[in-house]
Amino acid sequence: MNADAHEMDTSYNLTVSEADGDEVSVQVRDVDEFLNANEQLFAELLRSIPDCHCTIDFSWDFPATSAGQYNCFPTALLNRLGVLGVDLKVSVYATSENAANHPMQPSGEVGRIEMDDQPSPPADR
Repeated sequence: MNADAHEMDTSYNLTVSEADGDEVSVQVRDVDEFLNANEQLFAELLRSIPDCHCTIDFSWDFPATSAGQYNCFPTALLNRLGVLGVDLKVSVYATSENAANHPMQPSGEVGRIEMDDQPSPPADR
């Protein structure tokens, strides 16, 4: 796949966008491009993992001083995610007004697809 993949505990994370949280529309474009290039292979991967739960996480920087803001997730993308069985999550991060507009502001992982392939192990008794 054309993405950076790494395992975390019982999850795999694929980073499909390097766009910051103040560039949600770029994240949407990057996810669309990822699916255009890899949708069949990605669907096969999801089917190959028993009880796989998959979520795509969009990072959204929201200036703490802002009264409101919106982002649009195109119906075509939502339909594609629905067919694949992928949930959509938006992680919102409150930022200062200056930080939200700074291109180097760290804003968490963006455009990340999470796949939980098994339950966590039971706690030690």
